[in-house]
Amino acid sequence: MSRKICSIFAGLALMFLVTAAAHATLINFDDIQGGNDINHLNLVSNQYAGLGVIFSDPAGPVGALIGDNIGLSGFSEPNVLFAWQHQADNSGDLRLDFSVGPRNISLITMLSSDYYLEALVYGSSGLLGTFDSAVEASYGAAIPLSFSTSQPIEYILLTSHPEGNPEYFGNFSIDNLSFDSSGGTTPEPQSFILLLSGIGIATASLRGRFNK
Repeated sequence: MSRKICSIFAGLALMFLVTAAAHATLINFDDIQGGNDINHLNLVSNQYAGLGVIFSDPAGPVGALIGDNIGLSGFSEPNVLFAWQHQADNSGDLRLDFSVGPRNISLITMLSSDYYLEALVYGSSGLLGTFDSAVEASYGAAIPLSFSTSQPIEYILLTSHPEGNPEYFGNFSIDNLSFDSSGGTTPEPQSFILLLSGIGIATASLRGRFNK
């Protein structure tokens, strides 16, 4: 296979990668007005429904908090999503309902010292898995949590526990939520344009080569 043909197929591969990347969604909560402290939160619920996710918290409130992450490494400023979870049961898990059927989700969390974040992940067949973050060594650090599933995710429940005591629940914040739409949603129009452009370029190049 000639160098030119290899270049053409490399270009097509890049187009496919760009098309896949176009499905990724990142939410950092910085485009909404945040509250000043945990007692004055601006609630977050369906503001991001158009991007494929709705937030809810029966124990409430769940809201954007401004200031807690200022100057802390790993968080985008000014907002984090604060979840008030200080209760003795799991009735108040922060719930994220997805309409785009992601299979890959990542976020960063801020926890109390010696706590970890637990994610219960559900699909149409029930519980798909349980995923835990690392334990927070010092308050204010950005702790990553990411996971993938073989089936589309319908919703996840997030809650924080102290190490060694999963029956107790604590407050936490999340930021930089990222997820794909690999559950079968229609690709965005710009993705088709990029892909078709790449195919068109490759076809023209091949036609020119074989007509010589």
